[in-house]
Formats: sequence, structure tokens, C-alpha cells
Amino acid sequence: MVIGILKKQLKTACHIGIIFLIGFRFALFVGKNKDKTIQKYKTYYQMLVSWMDLLERGKYLSNYLEKYGYNRVAVYGGHDTGRHLVKQLQGTRVCVEYIIDRDGSLKNNNFLPIYHPDDQLPKTDAIVVTPIWDYQNIKEKLSAKISCPVISLQEIIEGMKDV
Repeated sequence: MVIGILKKQLKTACHIGIIFLIGFRFALFVGKNKDKTIQKYKTYYQMLVSWMDLLERGKYLSNYLEKYGYNRVAVYGGHDTGRHLVKQLQGTRVCVEYIIDRDGSLKNNNFLPIYHPDDQLPKTDAIVVTPIWDYQNIKEKLSAKISCPVISLQEIIEGMKDV
């Protein structure tokens, strides 16, 4: 069972890496603010490599969330990274209650409720922000309307060194 979960996690991480690598290469060609865009994708790439390193060592993000009592979470960002986070948390003791996303046309294959950031958000233990590049801005807006912790995916990955 553990080997099956590890294979699933590694497959997910590989898909994430490929998606961001393609996005990074695309950004090199069409970015208006080329330097800022390159730095953004480098940040995502480095985070994803760290995530994959954790998976290869058998460390799961759910362990971090459980350690801090975040058993019911919302995921901010329903696209690539958010989708992979939701998949990684499936089958663990951490339940993703809903997704928060600004994109009104977001397709949800996980059958989770999708809320816009301006909506009244249901109570949860924590919100995990996957668009890490805009984390501070997102955190400020969400913290003004909800009382649970708002943490970045990058913060979780970096915090896994202690778990």
C-alpha cells in the first residue's frame, strides 16, 4: 500500500514538474516582464523540486498538516498545483473541504465546492495557498475575512524538514 501511494505521489510530482517546465519555457518567449516572469517560474520550479525530493524520501504534505492540527483544509488555487495538492491529500487524514479560485470557469474534477475569494467562506482549519508568487497579497485579503491560518504551499514544503 505504501509503495502504491509513493508511486501515485511521484507520478503527481512529475506531472507538476513537467507542467511548470513547459510554462517556464513559454514565459521565456512571451513574457512582457521577462525578468519577473522568469523569477516567478524559477520560484515555482524550485518549490516543485523540493516537493518531489520530499516524496522521494517518503515524506507527505499531509504529515505537516496533521502535525499542526489542520485536518480540514481549503485549497486556494484550483489549477495545476492546487489540483495536484488535492490529489496528494486524497486518502489521507487531511480532508480538503473546498477550493477557492478567482477563475469562474474553473472545471472541478474533484467534486469539491468552488468558492470565489469574495464569497462567504465556510469554516475550516486552514487555507493552503498554491499560487505562492502572490501569497502575501492573497493572505492579506483572506485574513481580513476568515479567522483560520492562511499558509503557503511553499511554507509547508519548507516546514517538512521538521516533520
